[in-house]
Amino acid sequence: MAQYEVRMSRPGGGSINFKVVVHAGTPDEAKRAAEAQNPGYRAQAVRRLPNGG
Repeated sequence: MAQYEVRMSRPGGGSINFKVVVHAGTPDEAKRAAEAQNPGYRAQAVRRLPNGG
């Protein structure tokens, strides 16, 4: 599995933004995993990290 960096923010905007790193097989799986781990936040961008993160 690859490591992905997912940028999170609150739906509807706001000033709180943060990034999480998750292990997943695809970018879509990374987005779902990040959203499941952070209820109330939405994945805005997904980026695969280089080997080993």
